[in-house]
Order: sequence, then C-alpha cells, then structure tokens
Amino acid sequence: MGALTAVNIIKGPQLIAQILIFFFVSARNLFLSRATQHSMDDGEEFRSDPETNRNHGGSMISMIISESHHNTVPSDGMEPEEERECSVQSYTSERDWEMFFVEENGREFNRLNRVYPLPADVEEWGRLADLHTVLKLCLGSLYQAATIVDHVLAAKEGEKKRILDCGCGGGEWAIEMAKKFPHAEVIGVDLAPGPIRDLIPDNCRFEFEDLNEELSHFYGKFDVVHARSCFLGINNYRCFLDRLVRFLKPGGILLLAESPLWLAVPEPGLATDGENLEGQLMQMFRWVEDILQRNGSDIRGINNLRTLVEEHPQLENEEFLVMTVPVGPWMTGRDEYIGGLMRENVMKLAHALGPALLKAGHSLPTINGWIESVEGVLLSPSAKFVSNWIYCSATCVLNAEAGATTEDEEEGEEMARVWSGEEENSPQNRCLACVQRHSIWRPSAEPR
Repeated sequence: MGALTAVNIIKGPQLIAQILIFFFVSARNLFLSRATQHSMDDGEEFRSDPETNRNHGGSMISMIISESHHNTVPSDGMEPEEERECSVQSYTSERDWEMFFVEENGREFNRLNRVYPLPADVEEWGRLADLHTVLKLCLGSLYQAATIVDHVLAAKEGEKKRILDCGCGGGEWAIEMAKKFPHAEVIGVDLAPGPIRDLIPDNCRFEFEDLNEELSHFYGKFDVVHARSCFLGINNYRCFLDRLVRFLKPGGILLLAESPLWLAVPEPGLATDGENLEGQLMQMFRWVEDILQRNGSDIRGINNLRTLVEEHPQLENEEFLVMTVPVGPWMTGRDEYIGGLMRENVMKLAHALGPALLKAGHSLPTINGWIESVEGVLLSPSAKFVSNWIYCSATCVLNAEAGATTEDEEEGEEMARVWSGEEENSPQNRCLACVQRHSIWRPSAEPR
C-alpha cells in the first residue's frame, strides 16, 4: 500500500479512462433520473404502503428526508397528518453529493458528524464490506442470539415487524436481513449514502442521520435494533446505549458488537518471539485513540460495555460473548483465510485513519511513518495477533407502568423459557455448539 498523499494526480491514459467512465455513468444516471421523475418527486410524501418505496434500483437509492431534518418512521395506524412530516427523495451522486459529503486530503467524508474519523468513500465501503464478511464467517450467522431474534421477528398477523441497523455502512447487514425476513421493514441509518446497490429489497430503505442526536421519531418502533462498530463516531456511549434502548418496542432485542482499535495476542508470548510486537502495536493505536478522543469521540466508552448493558434498568436477559478473530494467516484451514482478510482490513484501517491524523495537526511524514510501522508489525513473520469482538444482546423490559396484558405475560414467559436454556435450540445451547465448531469462538462466561 502506498503512503498517504495530500493530492491524488491522474495522468495520461488514466485521465482519459476516468473521463469516459464519468460520461457513461452520468448519462445513465440522467436517464434513470428522468425515468423516475414522475413517480418519485422531491416533495412526495412517505406512506406506509410499500409501493411508495419501490423504484430504487440501478444507480439511485430511496431515502427519507424530513422537512425538519428529523426523519419520521410511520407507526402502525399513522394518520395522514403525521405522514406529511417527511418525504421520499431519490439520491443521485451527481445531484446530491454536496448534501452529504466533503472532500479532504484526497478522501471523501460525511458532513453530518465531524467526530467520526473515517472516510465515506468507495475504499472505506469496500473495507467495511470485507469486515462484514469476516464477522459473518466467524459468527456463523448474521446475528447473535439467533433463537430469540427469530422468535421476536416471527411473522404475526396484524403486527408489523421492524429492524433498525444503526451505523449500517454500505448496507450489507440491512439488505441481507431484509432478504431473510421479507415480512419485516428494515431501516439502515448512517451518516452518508453508501455504495448504490443494483437491487435493494422493497422492504429495505436507508436514512441518513447522526446517531448522536435524539432521533425521537424512532422511539418504541423496532423489534430488533442492531449496532456494530459504531463507537468511533459516538460522543457519549452511555447516552448512545440509552437511545438504542428507546428505539426498541417492549420485548424487542438489542444486538451490539464492538471491538477496540488495538489488537491483542491469543496467549502470552505467542506474538513476540523475542520482539515486543504486541507492545509496539498497542502503543501505536493508543496514540491514535488519544487523538480521536481529543476530537470528541468516546472511543474508550466500549471498554466497560458489559457493565453498561448489565446495569441498564430497561434491559434484561443479557448475554455476552467474546469472538476472537485471528489477524494474519498464522492459523490453519478456514481461519488462515479469515486471518489474511482481517490483516488486510486492519492495514486498510490504518490508511483510512491517516486524514484524521493529518487534520489533528500531524505531518505527512509522521503519519506515513506510523502507517508503515503498523504494516511492518502486522507483516512480521512472528506476528500472531487477534481482534477481540464483544457481542452483547439483551431484551427491552415490558413497560410495567403501563400495565402488562395477559398476552404480554404469556409472551414474557415464553421468552424466559427460550433464554433459560430449557429449549433445545436456546441461545446458550447454540453458543456451546458454535464453540465446538469453531476453535476461536469462546463464551465470556458460563451460561446462566
């Protein structure tokens, strides 16, 4: 990988190729924009009828933009007056780029949240897509606590199921969940539009919001709320957790997955072989953590994630698992492939952090030296690192003040049986089966 440069220069044949690509893409976008103009005008109102969310294939993406900048998810039985608070717009990169993006030091960044340090461009979306693949391979599923998630999302007559993906990135998780649960409405929220998909399911859409804001229009609307690797852009993780819980319906499930920037070793001495590689890498990423923290990121807020979840008064049935992902091809079989992908991902992350370090006042030689040092440690023949991911799941308690109905009580009893492990396919039993299948997965505590 090359060193960070302040300006990208295109010469000769590359410039001609870029012009030709731009011409054909622009012509196609213009055709699609005119073709959909009558069915999706900028002022068109959002309605709960799925038909109004179609026509977002090709180079266009359906998005929700409210007049007050706060999007509104229509609740069941929403009145027409309430619907007028928001509108559906199509997104095209040529027309709307400046609404969401700003270019700095050769990379594109979001405009909504200046705390988040990573770019919002094709390179970064590709890195996030690779990370999604790695985590799905290691987890063996799109989500933890699969039994309870499937139970919560089971289709019920007269009840609309909704899934919220916070910090959805390129939208891989949201799109796959929409395909897996076609009866559910899936909403992905991030700071800026990701890569434009050719086929977004009709039951999936994306909204662009800062998750540090209240977003009260989401309160009490979702059966599943998912947030993975959001911590870099959060200014107060405790408040962020409170917000996620408020998004849940009573009995809904919260799914969290976070991992710190720094890497670890699977056991003492394994990554050293006479070199203090672990200490070197730890020092490198601690330096970056200090810089990002001064920029407003609560980057160390996830260090006590388990305590935050366990002590939250509106959460119950908490489960915690630590997934240890190899970084580098030092294992065998499938883990060797996963480790290779993960090492490449960490090196791409180091490059993606470069502009943030430059903006913090550090010189290009200093930043490039840091990136080269990170790559040097990761590529060392004796390097054997792991990335620790903590997965948390918990359900939102039923609202005792409002008074639980008989149906609520029966639902609570059924949920308790599922979580207690009395059922053969309980979350605990599924986790123990996963331990046997995959050597680098381990529960953080014995099943309760």
